[in-house]
Parts: sequence; structure tokens; C-alpha cells
Amino acid sequence: MENVTNVSLNHGDSSEEDYADLDDIYAATEHSVPWAFQVGTAVVYAVVLLGCGTNNACRLARACRQPPRKRHIVEANLRMADFLLVVFGVPLIFQYHTVTPFAWYWGSAVCTAYTYGKAVLQGVASHLFLVLEIDRCQAICCSTRAYRLSTPRACLVCLVAWLFSIVASLPFALYSYSVKDSFTGSEVCLTVWPAEALSNYQLYSTAMLLTQCAAPCVLSLTCSLLVLKKIWSRRFPTCQPSVRGKVSRKSKTKATILLCVVLFFFACLTPSYLLPTLASFNAIGYDWSHQKFLTAVGVAEALTFLRCVFSMGFFVGQPNQPSLRNITSGKEGCATRHKTGNVIPSSDDVETVQVQLKRVRRLEH
Repeated sequence: MENVTNVSLNHGDSSEEDYADLDDIYAATEHSVPWAFQVGTAVVYAVVLLGCGTNNACRLARACRQPPRKRHIVEANLRMADFLLVVFGVPLIFQYHTVTPFAWYWGSAVCTAYTYGKAVLQGVASHLFLVLEIDRCQAICCSTRAYRLSTPRACLVCLVAWLFSIVASLPFALYSYSVKDSFTGSEVCLTVWPAEALSNYQLYSTAMLLTQCAAPCVLSLTCSLLVLKKIWSRRFPTCQPSVRGKVSRKSKTKATILLCVVLFFFACLTPSYLLPTLASFNAIGYDWSHQKFLTAVGVAEALTFLRCVFSMGFFVGQPNQPSLRNITSGKEGCATRHKTGNVIPSSDDVETVQVQLKRVRRLEH
């Protein structure tokens, strides 16, 4: 049913216009949440909490016992952002979307802290994900090491990512609070900008969409396509034909999975930035019912948490194994004990193999 805002009732003998009572309008407006939304969000939040929470906790505990290395620092910060988002955000949003749909019982202060924290952690994850993609692309596609990550550079990149996200997300701390929903009578957690700041809201939401989502998405996809092109054009001259084909197929499959991971990562991240931008320009304000708008907001929130799955286990933070070196170097593909425990080659493995190849060439000359 359409969201009716102002209904005029004209009578032939009356000189005045009577307007429908607002209570009747609210009663006629749909505000119930579909059961499929509750079931779907329950499954998503359970998987994210049990899978991402435990996995990231174990990985962070392991990273604390290892010496600091350039890639481990970036991966640890990305895992920390996802871990904090899952541990502190999922319990709140599970109640808000699944148990009592769109009824916020935690107060306005918690709403502000949750919305601001989620915006900060989303920005950190998006930018560090891009950093890992660029570093991997340089390791596989570029021969020079001049612009590769070093330990000081990795620390600086992580610091800049955190500071930028903290500062850029400050408007969420100013304009996010719980308000009473006129349709349901319960409190809802929303980001509400004042009417006189509409132009600022449009500018800010567009800037966040471009800097936190669109630019990292385009750059990450470009790096993934370059890696895919490099691996698909790679040759294995030292291998027997049968082994060569097997290694080539595995490396191409893993590079394709890398591209799919990037696509799903930003597909889950985009709605949380696109929806506020459309709302700021009144693209989804008047022709959407109340129930449809809240459901769209809930789906965007669920996809935001589902994004943690694609930055969790099979993309970053994989331990170094000989199989990765076989795939990325193309030199040791004839190894008989070839195990494929990981999905994506690590840049540290690529760098190690490149150093070893240089030493061999020096000895040959």
C-alpha cells in the first residue's frame, strides 16, 4: 500500500477542506515485517557470529604470538575491525531485526555508539582490503619491489586508515539516535539529519559512497583482473605436460575465486552506502511504504555483516605453504607433494620465491 501523507476529503456543501485523521492514515499504512526477513537475518547473523567471530579471534590470537611482519600487520588490523563489528554489533542488531523487528530497546546512546562504530569499522575494512589487493597485485604482476609494503609502511597505512575512518564517520555520531516510530509506537535507531542541512547530507553521503565504496571497489577489481590475466597467461616450461596442466588449472581456479571474493565483498558493502545516498536525494522517500523502507534498511545492515565472511578465512591471513610457491612462481610445479590447502597465493610467498630465483640465476652466471 502506498504511504499516504495528506489526504483531502472534499464535501460538496462544505466550504472548508477536512483532512483525514493521522491515526487512520498510520493504521492504513503497512508496517509489518515479512517473516522471510526475520528468518533470513537470523541465519545470516548466526553464521557471521559463530563463523567470523571464532575464526577472527583465533587468527588474532595467533598473530599476537608471531613477530610483526608487513602483511601480518595489515591482516591483523582488518581482522580486528571485523571482529569488533561482529562481537559488539551482531547481538544488538540480532534483537533489532530478528527478535523484535525494528524495536530498539537499548537507548539513544547505544544507538549512537553502534552506528558510529559500524561506520568506522566498515571504512577501515574497505580500505585495508584494498591495500591487501594492491600489495598482492604488485607481488604477482610487478617485478620491482620499490613500492611494496614494508613494516613501517604497513603500520603507517593502518594508522591512516583508522584515523581517516574515525574522522570521516563523525557525522554518524552527531545525527544518529533512537526516535519514536509514529507507525509502530516503538523506538527505532536511525541517522536523521536536520532539514536545514539537507545539502550537506547529500554531499556527505555522496562523498562516503565514492571514498569508502566506489573507489576501493574499482581499484580492487582492477588489481584482481590484473592478477587473473597474469596467472592465465603464465607458462610452466619445466613441468611435464600432465603436471603442467594440473597446476595451471588450479592456479587459474584460485585466481578466479579471488575475483569472485572481491565482487561479493563489495556487493555486500555497497547497499549500506548507496541507500543513504538515494534517501538524501529523495529517490526512495515518497513512493515507498514504511514497511518496504525499513526492510530495505535491514537488508543493507545484514549484507554489511555478511561482508565479514568474504574477508575472513579463505582470502586473507592464510599461512605460508609450499603449494602457494608452486602456484605463483611457476618453477616448482612438478612437485609430487602438491597440496591445495589455501585459495589465494600470499604476497609473502611470491616475494620469497622471487628472491630464491634471483639467487639461482646469480649462481648460474
